[in-house]
Amino acid sequence: MEREWRILGNLHFTLQDIRRIILPESYAPRLREELPKYIGQITFVE
Repeated sequence: MEREWRILGNLHFTLQDIRRIILPESYAPRLREELPKYIGQITFVE
């Protein structure tokens, strides 16, 4: 799941910049596998 950004060039950010992730619950295992150090809020939607 991606967000479309409308800027020229790249958007640089770190994992600490992310405050909340909203995604379908079926993506939870993949999220935990790929971002094990993420400690922000996770909101699951149907």
